[in-house]
Amino acid sequence: DVYWPLLSKNNIDYIENLKSELVNLTMIANQALAECSIGCGVGKARLGINRRLPVDGEIKFAPNPDGPYDKDVMVITISSGNKLQGLITSHACHPTAMNYYAVSADYPGWIRDLLQEEYGAEPVISFLAGCCGNVRPNGPYKDGEWTSLTEKQLQEYKESVTEVTKNIVDEKNPILKYVHSKIELPLDTERLSLDSLE
Repeated sequence: DVYWPLLSKNNIDYIENLKSELVNLTMIANQALAECSIGCGVGKARLGINRRLPVDGEIKFAPNPDGPYDKDVMVITISSGNKLQGLITSHACHPTAMNYYAVSADYPGWIRDLLQEEYGAEPVISFLAGCCGNVRPNGPYKDGEWTSLTEKQLQEYKESVTEVTKNIVDEKNPILKYVHSKIELPLDTERLSLDSLE
């Protein structure tokens, strides 16, 4: 509803409701604060494939097995005592496996379901998309179209998460750090004017 420029106007009711829901979630979380420990680790999976293929000086929307793709599976665990309270996993692959335009959790929803089979319904399981600009799910490619991810691919992702989770050592006093760098890219105004960008 808010994806410019595909729609002519924003759905204000949706935006206002979303703001209200986010505030409510924050208040609920704030009322349920508890001591916990955080752990993290990295595994590997091959769910995706680069979707920009150079052919005869042009770029095609087609599988490019030699294109860049980060196969890391990031895992963050949140535990209280010996109990897993939350699990966050991240992977650099767009959730576009289902090939139709509907509101859906797509493959992250399938992975969440598989992880809930492993850990039960208690831990909150969340998925974050990594740096996946030109990476889409690598379901079988038939007749010029991608198909959905296979059960085997999803199981491999789940197994990567569970293996990493087993080997995580919780940090009792975690200190969060970050690295920041700024890269300025020149705008090619010969090809793209500021007016056309506006």
